[in-house]
Amino acid sequence: LGSKLITFMLVPLYTFFIAAEEYGYYDISLSITLVLMGVVCVQMNDGIFRFLIDAKDESEKKNFISSVYSILFRNYLILCGIAYVLSLFFTIPYLWVMVILLILMGLYEIQTNIYRGIGLNKYFAIAGILTSFLLFALVLIFVVWLKMGIMGIFIAHILARILSLSIIELKLGVLKTYLSIKSISSATSSKLLKYSFPLMINGLCWWVINSSNKVFISNY
Repeated sequence: LGSKLITFMLVPLYTFFIAAEEYGYYDISLSITLVLMGVVCVQMNDGIFRFLIDAKDESEKKNFISSVYSILFRNYLILCGIAYVLSLFFTIPYLWVMVILLILMGLYEIQTNIYRGIGLNKYFAIAGILTSFLLFALVLIFVVWLKMGIMGIFIAHILARILSLSIIELKLGVLKTYLSIKSISSATSSKLLKYSFPLMINGLCWWVINSSNKVFISNY
């Protein structure tokens, strides 16, 4: 509830300090970034949660977490390659900022669902609240005080997630405990993808229903 309230409070702040055209571009950019995040991450935030709650021991948890990060790393390399090719042929404002935001949003969703999957529900909630408060504070700095406009919003979103995940990781050491190259398994990766891929298609369909109209409105 606290996270939703802060997000709601940010909208009038954005519209007061940022030109309507700029805010409109930010809104559609964020919408596209969110749907691309689901595609690039293959909705594995749901997949990792589902398998971790059924994991029998610490070794199996390490196996799933290491495998999901190996998939994520590969997909992010492909994403950066595609973004680089696009940048050669098209001028897309804030392209690399959006790529960085997409990467961090994906990491955030997967890492917080790992907390849930291994029974750290309290830290799943703390991550959401902490990120929201950091976002609000950073928006005040970059948008209200420094008047950086849409770039300020992007930077605030990026830094909020970096700081939130870093603070909780320093406290818990989850990646230090469960992330290992030796634990990566192609069989486990296939199992994760098999479960998550239909959820990605489902997410795409919901995006078409709820948010695709923004693209058409912007175009026409």
